[in-house]
Amino acid sequence: MEIFTEGNQVILRKYEPPCIFCGVANDVQVYKGRNICAKCRKTISEP
Repeated sequence: MEIFTEGNQVILRKYEPPCIFCGVANDVQVYKGRNICAKCRKTISEP
């Protein structure tokens, strides 16, 4: 659970671990125990 403030609001949301390379937290999958986003997975797989 993440807790943070935005202006005068307190925001609660499910914690989603970010990509280990770029820090993006959406479309992240675990590969060999590491979180990697789709963009970084594509970049890594390119020859």
